[in-house]
Amino acid sequence: MAENAILYDSSKCSACKGCSVQCKQWNDLPSPLVKNGYEYTGTYQSMSALNGDTRLLMTFNETATPKGVEWAFMRKACFHCTDPACLPVCPVSAISKLDNGTVKLDQTKCIGCKYCTAACPFEVPKYRPNFGVSNKCTMCEDRVDQGRIPACVKTCPAHAPIFGPRPDLLAPGKA
Repeated sequence: MAENAILYDSSKCSACKGCSVQCKQWNDLPSPLVKNGYEYTGTYQSMSALNGDTRLLMTFNETATPKGVEWAFMRKACFHCTDPACLPVCPVSAISKLDNGTVKLDQTKCIGCKYCTAACPFEVPKYRPNFGVSNKCTMCEDRVDQGRIPACVKTCPAHAPIFGPRPDLLAPGKA
């Protein structure tokens, strides 16, 4: 079985945040709560970083130029690495690499030690204090097991994320 992956093409992305909303809806995750309403990040970005209740975040980089504002959007979520740094540091084997490419975090085994959050070079797994476990993207394992694509990919009107076998996405990803 080939490993699956999600290729994100930022040149197609309009930063509508539909992927973030759909991720929360599909996974029944709550909206972010902050002290006085929503966190103001000084940009259109909804929050400053991923957290235990947010598995996918669209980041905004705005740069003022003589021609106006230049925008750069990025999808921040688990990359489901081929050799994930979070996997070997988990003392209870709550993290595994599935044959289909998903880096799975089994919350029923997680003890909340936060070693995975420290080991990930992309700062993706996040501790979920209200549940005492870490949380991260599942690549919609439940959907993929049914032959469907991840919710974030399905909802994107611009087709910026593409889901498929990792070998098929490497060439377009390098182009």
